[in-house]
Amino acid sequence: MKKYSEKKHSILYDIALALVIIAGFWLRSVGLDWDEGQHLHPDERFLTMVESAIVPVDLASDDIGAPPEGCEAWGGYFDTQCSSLNPHNRGHGFFVYGTLPIFITRYVAEWMGETGYGRVHLVGRQLSALADLLSIVLLYFIVARVYNRKVALLSAAFSALAVLQIQQSHFFTVDTFVNFFMFLAIYFAVEIAFGGEGIRDKEAGEQGIRDKESGNGELGIGQYAIRNTQYGVLKNSLLWLSIGFGLALGMAVASKINAAVLAILLPASIFYRFYVPRSKGFSPFPRDGEQNASQQGTPTTPTTENRILTTKTRTLITLALIAG
Repeated sequence: MKKYSEKKHSILYDIALALVIIAGFWLRSVGLDWDEGQHLHPDERFLTMVESAIVPVDLASDDIGAPPEGCEAWGGYFDTQCSSLNPHNRGHGFFVYGTLPIFITRYVAEWMGETGYGRVHLVGRQLSALADLLSIVLLYFIVARVYNRKVALLSAAFSALAVLQIQQSHFFTVDTFVNFFMFLAIYFAVEIAFGGEGIRDKEAGEQGIRDKESGNGELGIGQYAIRNTQYGVLKNSLLWLSIGFGLALGMAVASKINAAVLAILLPASIFYRFYVPRSKGFSPFPRDGEQNASQQGTPTTPTTENRILTTKTRTLITLALIAG
């Protein structure tokens, strides 16, 4: 009966989340051509001018004009000095925004055949709305991981109905793009921080403590996981989550340089996972229906298994920091 009730509640949360996303989609998609082609937003107008000027590298030719001084022909993506995607080479030397959003928009607009000055900004507004909608979904998963699904649903609802986010979704600017990639980086950081409660880390910690107590050398948490080829470095979730964090952060920085400060989350999340002492039977954020041992009247004792780190475990942490 209890399992049936939990399953029923889970389905209700899924339905509620779907309704929140649908409401958020409608609020962000209605009235996208709000200025009726007048380009009233100054930053958006400048980005539209840049979008209609840059050209994908595979379409660049002498027909778009002579290449920059010092270039024999238009260059590729990584040839900044000669690339046709570089706004500075297309008459917009004052461009100071991140380039990832305009590159994404330009290629999508090329695919849709909407690259003109009067149409490309509408493509950008649709992508801006999509980026903000995906941020709401990421927010839900982040909060559900840290707290519970009830709080996550409330957070997603507030975000979906936030006036500022709805307004930004109707502008072709870089803000919603950078928000999405920052939320993605935060999601990976949260998974790293709370992933230590997973079965592999638990088994590794228990085996490490048994080895230490039996006198089998300086073994500790992570030693069993690394020693066993089944739980090798390449199969360890910490490494791949760190890579995901690095990619997400890189795309956020490519959208807006201000996002670089988020890099502190990677070492902070690893520190929390391995070095913050936790009490047996205690979770800082219990899930729905759960209680801490201290709330149930059971005495709790601090555990130091999270602090017992071997050289190999430290190597894994170092590789995760480098990969991120």
